[in-house]
Amino acid sequence: MYTTTMTWNLFLDDERNIDIFQDSDWEQHQWVVAKSTKEAIILIKNLGLPERIALDFHLQYGDTTIQFLKELRSHTSVMPMYRVHSSDFTAPKRIREFIQKTFDISLGHD
Repeated sequence: MYTTTMTWNLFLDDERNIDIFQDSDWEQHQWVVAKSTKEAIILIKNLGLPERIALDFHLQYGDTTIQFLKELRSHTSVMPMYRVHSSDFTAPKRIREFIQKTFDISLGHD
């Protein structure tokens, strides 16, 4: 099980940068970027569960956020606060539905 050892935030996206949070309450936070499920899981293993996660849907080389969430769920039932950003207009709904049926979402939101 992953536990938080420090306050940090995960930005999972293979194309965008954190500038997408301009003028939002999430802009003020420091972010660690991962471009794939593998990178994100390594960060979580090393740093603990993040306070917030910003999720893109399609990642590099056929990887997706759903794959990341499945791997995360194999280690914890707690979903950190989250936001979904994606150019795929169906992605936010698909990710939210997956999270709602898979995690304890008392802390998560979009």
